Amino acid sequence: MVTLVDLNIRFINAVTRCFPGAEVMDILQKLPDLLLSLPSTIIRILVHVGTNDTTLQQSEVTKRDFLDLFHFLKNTGKTVFISGPIPTLSRGSTRFSRILSLNTWLQFITPVVRVKYVQHKRLSALICLLSCWTGQVKKK
Repeated sequence: MVTLVDLNIRFINAVTRCFPGAEVMDILQKLPDLLLSLPSTIIRILVHVGTNDTTLQQSEVTKRDFLDLFHFLKNTGKTVFISGPIPTLSRGSTRFSRILSLNTWLQFITPVVRVKYVQHKRLSALICLLSCWTGQVKKK
């Protein structure tokens, strides 16, 4: 999902484009044409992507793709926000672990590349819950 936000804060005008099943490189390929079609008042970009990349089980490739995406977005002159994938327990422990790892990396790399990271409240609660659970397991 890509959400592009107008500069008029009082009356937020947003353009949302959803690309079901898209991976990071799919979004990167669609962005040039998408950005050209937007009014010049759009100054913020929020990108939510990454869940589908974790199924590939190629973490380093996914990280490189994100870096390419960030590089492209920074050259647009717009404020960029990234919302990483939300871990789900229903898809198995391997997928959960990969998504959580990707979010951890995104939190680390976004200040370096000057992109704003959107922290998920659900993610914070889940990490806390897992930390507490892990602590209980170690005590036994």
